[in-house]
Amino acid sequence: MTNATIEKYQQDLVNNLLKQMDANPDFLKRWSEIPFNPYNGKGLNLYNGINQINLSMHLSQTTSADPRYYTFKQIKDLDLKLKKGSKGVQVQFYKIITKDTKKLNKKGQPVEVQIPFIRLTHAFNAQDIEGLEPYETTKGFAALKDDRDLSTKLNKVIKNSGMKISHGGNRAFYIGGSNDSIMMPPPERFSSKQAYVATLLHELAHSTGHLSRQNRDMGDKDLNRTNYAKEELRAELSSVFMCQRLGISYQLEKDQTHIENSAAYLKGWKGILNNDKAEFFKAAKDANKITDYLIDGKPFERLKKQEKRVEKPKADKQEVAKKPTAREKLDKKRTNEKETGRGSR
Repeated sequence: MTNATIEKYQQDLVNNLLKQMDANPDFLKRWSEIPFNPYNGKGLNLYNGINQINLSMHLSQTTSADPRYYTFKQIKDLDLKLKKGSKGVQVQFYKIITKDTKKLNKKGQPVEVQIPFIRLTHAFNAQDIEGLEPYETTKGFAALKDDRDLSTKLNKVIKNSGMKISHGGNRAFYIGGSNDSIMMPPPERFSSKQAYVATLLHELAHSTGHLSRQNRDMGDKDLNRTNYAKEELRAELSSVFMCQRLGISYQLEKDQTHIENSAAYLKGWKGILNNDKAEFFKAAKDANKITDYLIDGKPFERLKKQEKRVEKPKADKQEVAKKPTAREKLDKKRTNEKETGRGSR
């Protein structure tokens, strides 16, 4: 598939997102109401990143309560039939292809090179497929939202985060640096337990940017607030992703404590996307890493670009001191004993 095709797909997707932002100040609202993670019905693989966003939006628009999606080839392989007039959602698959080059290594073997490969295809929702068994919440990844109560799920996430959480005031925020903790309003200030959890997940997402974790640029010293807006986008996408993984649905607009000034953040996000369409894809990728870390306990690879590694200067061979001989050690010991008055007589 040509780069031009991928570019057009990404540009069309970002243009669609910008239109949604203009039409709805809470453009994440629809996704936040989907209490399950879309997944491939045949391979039982969770869709993530930009595919998760795209398919979640499709679920909200079609009001489907079935999170299963299948490619046209899978439908054919399963001997099923697509309903007439059904439209799929374009999704992208990313993988690394390893190829040999003409260059040879010291052993005379071809040097391998890794080439990123993106393929576009269409995924169809289960409600548009004839012959499928009815969807049951106890099957596949959908069981994630039924196997434990919300408190147990949240406790595991908090344990994975390693965060200290305090309650007080009317504002939720993460404190970085040496404090490395989260302050939350009391649960009773929220319209529901789900809204409280969604807000806490947002702040936990921020905490993953700490130096000891991903070492992400949090935008704390950013005067024009661009990096700050990028960080908020990552935290909010992470909150939505985690809510879907945990089976949580909530009404975003009912809780001002979730995002204090949604319109202000939205303005920043629109500016970012207008200048760099790739930023939304980067944010979705980071949000997946954050979700994997907090939900599954998968460790981060700290960002190397912010790590300042100090290398010790190599000593000149002529300046390298020789190890003292046994005789030199004894002479030094005797000299020290005379100067300090200590030592055997």
